[in-house]
Amino acid sequence: MIAARIRAEFELRQELGDLESAGVVGLLEAKQRFDASHGVAFSTFAHYRIRGAVLDFVRKSGPVSRRAYEKMRLAESTDAVCEGSAAPPAQGAPSVGEAVGRLDATLHRLTAAFVLECVGQAPESEPAAADALSALVERETRGRVRGAVE
Repeated sequence: MIAARIRAEFELRQELGDLESAGVVGLLEAKQRFDASHGVAFSTFAHYRIRGAVLDFVRKSGPVSRRAYEKMRLAESTDAVCEGSAAPPAQGAPSVGEAVGRLDATLHRLTAAFVLECVGQAPESEPAAADALSALVERETRGRVRGAVE
């Protein structure tokens, strides 16, 4: 199911069976690495590990369209933020205020991850635009966004 969603989400041409095989590898890895003492449900841990294994397979298996690659990077950033937010608090159910605070912090991290992925984190010396003026404008925009996020 995860493999099928990824295939549709990123408009991939890989065979569904290949993506599912990569997902099984991710499930086996999740089984080996799972630690219940962290307070995260196995299903949550396994979901992110399976999704990551399928995305790793897609990246390694050959050329991916630029649009699909950018979507994958954004999805991976989102997954990384959500993985850190999935752990329940150490002591029982959180109060409403604590739950709202955790949600707010997660939304801030997701926003920052989204902005950084959209703007890009390429080194300043890397020419991304065709002409000098466009490259200058792009570099200045990236600098402003990074400053605002920090």
